[in-house]
Amino acid sequence: MLIFISGTDSYLARQALARLRQQYQAKNPNNLELAVLEAGDDSLTTNWADLQAVPLFSSSRLIIITGAGLLPPAEQDTLAHYLGNLPPTTVVALWDQKPLPAKSVLGQICQRAPKQISVEPLEGKALERWILGEASQRSLKLTEAQVKQLNERFGNDLWALSTELTSQALSHQQTSSWSKNPAGESLDYFRHLQAKNWRALKGALHRASRRGEPIELVVGVLAAAIRRQRQDKAWQVAATDFLSDIDLGLKLGLIEADEALSLISSRLPQPTQAAVQWERQYYETFS
Repeated sequence: MLIFISGTDSYLARQALARLRQQYQAKNPNNLELAVLEAGDDSLTTNWADLQAVPLFSSSRLIIITGAGLLPPAEQDTLAHYLGNLPPTTVVALWDQKPLPAKSVLGQICQRAPKQISVEPLEGKALERWILGEASQRSLKLTEAQVKQLNERFGNDLWALSTELTSQALSHQQTSSWSKNPAGESLDYFRHLQAKNWRALKGALHRASRRGEPIELVVGVLAAAIRRQRQDKAWQVAATDFLSDIDLGLKLGLIEADEALSLISSRLPQPTQAAVQWERQYYETFS
């Protein structure tokens, strides 16, 4: 069966994919027939005919495909052919943040998918219901005024809203100041990313780990900083997707906080120049 997730809100898309994974893992806890394919990854080499293979180690297969719209047109047509002939034991969930061309074969196949999930940006009452639902999951009770305040501060940026609600739940405060006054490390993330100072950014992450900062807050602020930079769109998309996977792994309990920070740090680009003496002394002193 093909599940087409249509829309541009990456947070809602990740939530939908997380639910699909949880449903699959409830029946297939070994995860041996679960695969996540990022079609826009240059290192990905996939034989799409494998979509028609039958499961060997579980009762069914779940294959998540993202970024299919980045594939060359000929490869999109090949993917569409196999998506139209999936065996009953295979579920493919496909999401592209950019709309697929309506006249393309892949776009037509997705529009006819038996199951479709909309992840268009939320507005109005739908956004308010989402905020209340997320608050309830964190054991928070929000008044109408608090919901309105959150809406005014963050709009429909669900990543920022999720970070704020998590911060409130962990600190037991009605509001936080990280978005109003992004001082300290939060502002440092933005500065270091803008300057491509990877060494300093890694240092900030290590200090956050030693202070025991909530990992969800660190991931959320770092993701917001990455979405603000516009210098390298390809890296921005890849880094945001990677942080989304980290966030998903944390929510599912697949990785711990220390592991998450180590993974993030390891995926940052390496400094292009060796540090001069004063830089080494600075980081030895303050790291």
